[in-house]
Amino acid sequence: MAGLALNHGEVIAGEIGAAGRCEYTVIGNTVNISARLEGLNRKLQTQLLVTSEFYNALPKGFVKTQSHGMHDIRGIPNAIELIELIAIDDASVIAQPKIAPDTGAN
Repeated sequence: MAGLALNHGEVIAGEIGAAGRCEYTVIGNTVNISARLEGLNRKLQTQLLVTSEFYNALPKGFVKTQSHGMHDIRGIPNAIELIELIAIDDASVIAQPKIAPDTGAN
């Protein structure tokens, strides 16, 4: 089972590498925390873990959650609250994409 982890915060983003071999990447503490949390999905038997920073950035009443308490994360000085996102609580919060009808004209 694959696990996903999300965090919210500042990152450094940009292209790194030599000419002809550049990659776009992000680095920083926010990214490091997300990477560490991803690995905790198996241990906690979850599929989608987020930090309290990510959860607090969501619209209120948007998702059903379950807290997994405070956890020490390797390389991070303070314990972090881990929250499992279980379900979208109010589908009306999600903006529905508007798709133009196919008129057959190219």
